[in-house]
Amino acid sequence: MRILPALLALAMSASHAMDWTLEADLLVAHTDQQWRADSPLNPSNHFNLATQSLAWQWRPTLKGSQGDWQWRLNPTLSGERQTKQGGHDETLTARMAEWAVNWRPVADWRLSLGKQVLQWGPGLTASPSNPFDYDNSRRNPLDQLTGKGFARCLINLDDHWSLNLMARLKTAHDEASFAAQQAIKLDWIGNTASASLVAAHRQGEAAHVGAYGQLTASDAALLFFEASYATGPARQVVTAANNPLGATWRTTHHASQRAVQLIAGGSYTTEGGRTASIEYRHNGHGMAHPDPAKHMLLERAWELAQQATPISGLGTQVLGEALTHHRSGQGRHYLTLQWLDNQSHDKVELFMRYTRNLNDGSGEWIPSLTIELADHLQWFNYGTIRHGHRHSDFGQLLGWSLTTGLQYRFR
Repeated sequence: MRILPALLALAMSASHAMDWTLEADLLVAHTDQQWRADSPLNPSNHFNLATQSLAWQWRPTLKGSQGDWQWRLNPTLSGERQTKQGGHDETLTARMAEWAVNWRPVADWRLSLGKQVLQWGPGLTASPSNPFDYDNSRRNPLDQLTGKGFARCLINLDDHWSLNLMARLKTAHDEASFAAQQAIKLDWIGNTASASLVAAHRQGEAAHVGAYGQLTASDAALLFFEASYATGPARQVVTAANNPLGATWRTTHHASQRAVQLIAGGSYTTEGGRTASIEYRHNGHGMAHPDPAKHMLLERAWELAQQATPISGLGTQVLGEALTHHRSGQGRHYLTLQWLDNQSHDKVELFMRYTRNLNDGSGEWIPSLTIELADHLQWFNYGTIRHGHRHSDFGQLLGWSLTTGLQYRFR
C-alpha cells in the first residue's frame, strides 16, 4: 500500500493531459452530551469523558482522469476542543480517509487499488453480509468513515449480472493482528428485484457466506432481507485471576464458531414522498441475557477504584478495559422503526429512527434535522437519546447527546 506516492508522481507528470476536479467540505459543529452517573462502565464519569466539544473538519476531494485511468484522493484535516471537568483537551489530526486508483482495461472490466470504504446491502442498521464493514447506520455528518486497503476487480457479465472480486490489503493503520481476507460477490439486478451472494475467507477463520436482496412489491412498497452465516467479533469474557478482584478480562474469539445473522424488513413511501421503514435484526452472536459475572466484576472494580490504597489502580484498569471494548447493539434481537421526510419542504430533511433491544427493553432514539440555509450551506442537527437499566444494552454509558453544526460545500 506504499504505491500512493508513485501514483501521485505519475499523475502530476501527466497533468497536462488530465482532467482534474477539486471539491471540499468544511464542517463546524458543537456537541453536548451527558453520561449516565450510574453507568457500570464509567460511574460518576470516573474517566472524565468530555461533556462538550467543538469540532471542525476540512475534507477536500481531488479527482483526476485520463483515458481509462481515474484517481481520487480524500484527505481530512480535523481539530477538536473537548471540555472536561478541570480543563480542556485539544487535538489536531491529519489523515488520508480514502484514496483510489481505477483502471478500465476493457469495457466491462474495472480494476481498483486503494484505501476505500466498501458498503452494501439494504439494511437500516447493519450489513451482516458484508465481511469488511458490518455497521452501515452512520448518519452523523461528523462520523466520516476511513477506508481500508483493497484490491478489487469488477466484471460486468451482462446487463443483469456482475462479479466483484475483493482482497483486503494491509495498510500502515492496520493492527498487528491483521489477517489477509478475500471475498467474491455476485450481483443480479432485475426490473423489480435485485439480489447478491457473498462468500469470503479470512486467514485463520471459517468461511463467511452472505446474501441480500430486495423486491419492489408495488409503486410504494419495498421488501428487503440480508443474512450471513459467519464467525462473530472478539468478545470480552470474565476469567478467574489471582488478584484482589479474583477475576479479570479475557478477549476470546472463536474462529470456527459461526452463527446466523439476519435482517428482514420493508419500507413504504407515501404519495407525498415520506418513507416509513421497519426492520427486524437477529444477531446469532449476541447476548440474549446480561452476564452476571461481568456485572459483578464491574461492581467490585468500582469499589476498589474508590479506595485510597496502592491497589486501587487495579479497579480503574479493569473498568477502563471494559469501557474501551464497549459497543452497543451486541444483543440478540432488535426492532427498528424509521421515518424519513425530505419532500414536505424543498430545503428540509427530517429523519427519525428508534431501535429497541427486544431482550432487555433498552432502546436508542436518533432524531436528525437538516436545513439548506443557502446554496452550498447546510445546517445539521443530530441527536441520540438512550434508555434502559444500567446494565442493559443501550443503558450502560450514554444518556443523551446533541450535535448541531454547519456544513459548507465548495463546488
